Amino acid sequence: MNCKYCTTEENERLTLIEIEQEPETEQFVEDVRQGLTSIPKRIPSHYLYDKAGYLLFEEVCGQPEYYLRAKEEEIVNEFALPIINHLPGKIALIELGSGNSKKTRTLIEALLQKQTALQYVTIDVSREILHKTSQSLVNDYPKLTVLGIATTYEEGIPILKEKVEGPKLILWLGSSLGQMYREDVITFLRSIRSIMNDRDRILIGIDMKKDESIIAAAYGLTNDQDLPVARFLKNILVRINRELAGEFNLNQFERHATYNPLEGRIEAKLISCQNQRVKVKALPITVEFHKNEAIDVNFSHKYSTEDIQTLAQESDLELQKQWLDAKQWFSINLFRIR
Repeated sequence: MNCKYCTTEENERLTLIEIEQEPETEQFVEDVRQGLTSIPKRIPSHYLYDKAGYLLFEEVCGQPEYYLRAKEEEIVNEFALPIINHLPGKIALIELGSGNSKKTRTLIEALLQKQTALQYVTIDVSREILHKTSQSLVNDYPKLTVLGIATTYEEGIPILKEKVEGPKLILWLGSSLGQMYREDVITFLRSIRSIMNDRDRILIGIDMKKDESIIAAAYGLTNDQDLPVARFLKNILVRINRELAGEFNLNQFERHATYNPLEGRIEAKLISCQNQRVKVKALPITVEFHKNEAIDVNFSHKYSTEDIQTLAQESDLELQKQWLDAKQWFSINLFRIR
């Protein structure tokens, strides 16, 4: 692509915008180089989600102990209409990430009971997923117009001011918020806040603090390396081997996860089983590992209602309403500007 900002009309109800980005491989190279030479070693968690990673994560979500997706779907299915009734009249629906759109469809159907037509805008870095989801929704909902923006959230959010008129509901479902450091969440929410007015709302899925045994079961806090979550985390090493000519031996790394009650988060790492040196030819570097040295690959923060109130206040937002599942394990939270 030779343009910074390209728009493609698929049909009268579907428009795709693609923002030119730096090649992902270049950023991947830099982030892996920096991460593997830092102390402690770390790799940003979003690199877990390549095509193979998405499939492995779906397997994780299918485990009966992994409650997060099921509980969020329970909340949306039960409270879709009350959620919609808290909104200020006719709105446009904005979603950060396309996903499988199951929960989104429930909210679309609830909205179309109240308004005759609906504009749906989705921002996703994967053009393939964006196109597939957008086309499916247009086919299934004749009163829906879809704008897909293929870019990062940071690039896509400012475009909303230009492309969306009137009140909007911004969806950030799933548990993505929990995978960010709290200070980064505040920065991100403030960026969303900057394009909102007093009739706009944000609806966010947030996992709640709960008995540690429930969290331990959900995240498989054992040394069982055959668990789907272990294969999901080790996929980052597979990706480095494939894309950056790495020489990681997966059998020489074990997945290790613990719950840190002081930080209120799962901390997932890949632990070196021995002293070893690993070449990554595309960087090019040789990385030295001591036995039991870790690579931080993923966090999952849990929140109390008080934590969420604090998060809102520091982001210049107000928690308008919170909905919980029957066991109060997961929450969906509606925010407006202060």
